[in-house]
Amino acid sequence: MAFKRHLTRMTGLVIVTAFLISTTPVAATENLLQSYHGGYIESELDSNTPVYDSGISTFAELPLAFPDDASVFDTMYPQTRDQNPYGTCWSFASMGLAEYDLINDGTVDKNVDFSELQLAYFAYNFVTDPLGGTVGDVAKYHNENGLSYLQRGGNFEYSSRRLAQWIGPVDEAVVPYAQADSTLNSGLDDKYAYSYSKAHMKNAYEINIHENADEVKANIMEHGAAGVMYYHNDSAMRFYSFDSAGHYTYYDTAKRGLGHAVMLVGWDDNFSKENFPESMRPENNGAWLVRNSWGTYCDYFWMSYDNESLLDTAWVFDFSDDDGLDHNYQLDGGIEVYNTNLTNRLANVFTVPKKADGEYEKLREVSLSFTRIADVGYTIDVYTDLMDPSDPLSGEKQTQATTTGNTAFAGIYSVELAEPVDLKPESNFAVVVSVDKSALDYERATKITTGDTLLWDRQVSRGNGKSLYYSSGRYRVYPYGNFCVKAFTSDETRHAESENELTPEGYSVDLTALVQANLYAAFSADIMEDAGAKVQFVYPDGTCTYRLLSAFETTEYNNTKVKKITYEAIPAKLAERVEISVIKSDGTKSNGFAFAPADYLNDLIKTDSDSVSKNIATALLNYGAYAQLYFNVDTSNLANRELTDDAVGALTIDEILKMTVDENIASMNNDDLEYIGSSLVCRNGTDMKLYFINKNSLTLDEILQKYNIDVTNEKTGRLVSDDFSAELDGELFCIRIKSILPKLLSTDYIITFSNGNGNSYGVVSPYSYIRSSVQMDDIQLLNLCKALYLYGCAAS
Repeated sequence: MAFKRHLTRMTGLVIVTAFLISTTPVAATENLLQSYHGGYIESELDSNTPVYDSGISTFAELPLAFPDDASVFDTMYPQTRDQNPYGTCWSFASMGLAEYDLINDGTVDKNVDFSELQLAYFAYNFVTDPLGGTVGDVAKYHNENGLSYLQRGGNFEYSSRRLAQWIGPVDEAVVPYAQADSTLNSGLDDKYAYSYSKAHMKNAYEINIHENADEVKANIMEHGAAGVMYYHNDSAMRFYSFDSAGHYTYYDTAKRGLGHAVMLVGWDDNFSKENFPESMRPENNGAWLVRNSWGTYCDYFWMSYDNESLLDTAWVFDFSDDDGLDHNYQLDGGIEVYNTNLTNRLANVFTVPKKADGEYEKLREVSLSFTRIADVGYTIDVYTDLMDPSDPLSGEKQTQATTTGNTAFAGIYSVELAEPVDLKPESNFAVVVSVDKSALDYERATKITTGDTLLWDRQVSRGNGKSLYYSSGRYRVYPYGNFCVKAFTSDETRHAESENELTPEGYSVDLTALVQANLYAAFSADIMEDAGAKVQFVYPDGTCTYRLLSAFETTEYNNTKVKKITYEAIPAKLAERVEISVIKSDGTKSNGFAFAPADYLNDLIKTDSDSVSKNIATALLNYGAYAQLYFNVDTSNLANRELTDDAVGALTIDEILKMTVDENIASMNNDDLEYIGSSLVCRNGTDMKLYFINKNSLTLDEILQKYNIDVTNEKTGRLVSDDFSAELDGELFCIRIKSILPKLLSTDYIITFSNGNGNSYGVVSPYSYIRSSVQMDDIQLLNLCKALYLYGCAAS
């Protein structure tokens, strides 16, 4: 259904340029005074927008026209605003995006009205944040040099930076637009920068409207609007009427005219090209519905899909007014950014201020800025209680908080941590970010001049020792500006011990015996004294298992009495994060703690000086990762993702063949059983299963009555009778050697069948299985066997 709206509220002749004070594209040097007359200054981020391809078509249900009821713009959203007489279209569009998003969230109504003046003023006149992290960042505009900040213009990049810094939005009544002229001499009180904000920006997406138009439409439906920039040419604007409904239309064929920011609030794929004047008519049907900021004149208009001056980026802002966050730890107070190419591993270090007794903070979210790159894979790690603030890894890694993901569009992302982290007052913590491409932004300093006169001073703090990048085996101070990594926290009050607390003191993974994950946890007295308390293990797929807390060993860890809570660490699930909590017999539950064995192993590689342990941990991570790939278990989160050396890929088949021997099975068959092969079961220890054809279809009891079966460790000569079982697997007879330790993977096992007619025996080994399997035409099995072989070698 085509969208039609009555747009004839003009009450008289209006001169367009009285409402739009803007300019041609800004010169790269920005040194000419005539470059500052614009309502919108084109940003580098407005063009060449990265194209995001999810690989999945999700837009089959997009309507041909949206919205289907024009009354929503009267009943649901505020009336259009009026930027007259200043070049502040960019701020009006940005505040409109905030208002529309919160309305669509259902948290505010059409009466919401955010201050465009507050955003415009503090974009040009920066104030240090309440935590002091942005000390040294300066933005000071000198209105006395001929062109005020109100006339210079701005862009969505300016808006996104300031809003991400939690500067606004504030209510119009707090900083009314009517006071704009007075700010040129007297400015605004610093308190209006942060203290009156009504919502927090969570995300800002840059979507390529020419390549990802359906994504733009989907985001308009979700967030209410998208912000765009085009070059307005008055000659392309015409007023038209048809079917008794009035429409403003716009179409141009080149980037000529005045930079202008507007909001896209709808579309009509069938909007007829005949609705445009014959002298200025696009080739195709279809148009965007645009919300303007010129009061009642041209309040809404239709812009052809074919419009040439519409730049690439559609900006989508996502806000929350009730996220429960109280503090924004940040180092980047700059208004322009660029992506670093020095490293894919970097960190910001922050300091928690002093608190009253019993008060502390929880780190809940981290903000990452990737404004020039789409589809970025990231891992966020948190280290608390740093011993050395210049080393972000010198504290306690909060493995339960480690969070991995992928972005979609270029932009700014608030990422909720897998688990929140407690932060002690007056302590240092680090947010460490690893990315799969050089994508993360840092703040960039510039000075804007008119001739020799300083117009806008935009400095950023450099080399302050808080933004660090990894290079040549250690973290170094980033010299060019601070990374755009923010940490969002909430204020908390420490509860009494009777609140059923679980306090993690440490964790480990056993490497020399069976692979086992261990959590060393201290508990409140309420839990420790409860004989019926059960430990709950919650796995990523939602399944739960339970064991009595009393079944676990009580020991000491760091001079603290703890329970050593253990669970089996299956190689294919080393990267799986298991949440551990305790449920008392009265049904009340403690807080939870989650960690993955891979976290511990990666930490061990980075910090342990024991080369043997490092080698075993590396081999185990590789084994786990190739088990994930072979068994198709969470392959987007491989256990060895932090490793750089590919030892498995470097190992050749010939090397394995030189170090292993074939199984010796020539004498293993007898009248009833014929050996046909083996398999390995990848558990925390390795099970080896030997399969026989049951030629006479004997029952298991008949086989065991007829034959005495022994399994002997050839190296030691000892029977392993307690560690093997005989069973029927369908029609096959099976001998299962259970829980072979990593260091025993190279062991030969002698299998003996004895009866009154004599003995039959053979010799098998996990390595003989590996030897035969690597010669098969199965690349995933090959890699898994190579990884298992290297694991056995490292553990021997």
